[in-house]
Amino acid sequence: MGFFNGILRGLGFEGQQKADESKQEKEQNSVFDVKSAEYDLTEKNEYQKPEEFVPKSEKEVQQIVDVLKLKRDVVVNFENLETREYVRALDFMSGAIYALGGRIKKISEKTYLFCVNLG
Repeated sequence: MGFFNGILRGLGFEGQQKADESKQEKEQNSVFDVKSAEYDLTEKNEYQKPEEFVPKSEKEVQQIVDVLKLKRDVVVNFENLETREYVRALDFMSGAIYALGGRIKKISEKTYLFCVNLG
């Protein structure tokens, strides 16, 4: 066997085998690194319950947008607003959520979830 290994080494095959083994070890180590990163306990992914609002005027809607700017999700029930105010408030909130890169989900006839915390 020693003679045969000497011939293979002379032809350069042993170096290739060691390189292949080294490459396999690196791939195995990288797989373990990726798996350990999935379970990083230092990262906090806490769910925050959305704040609920029932505005009585358009001015209160501006305060709700201030909450959105703090990256907090909100549920807004527009039932206390007249039709014209409701449409204006919804348009205003829609523009704000668009500017903040969020999204809207209709919950009921006049109740919406505004999400900016997409992270």
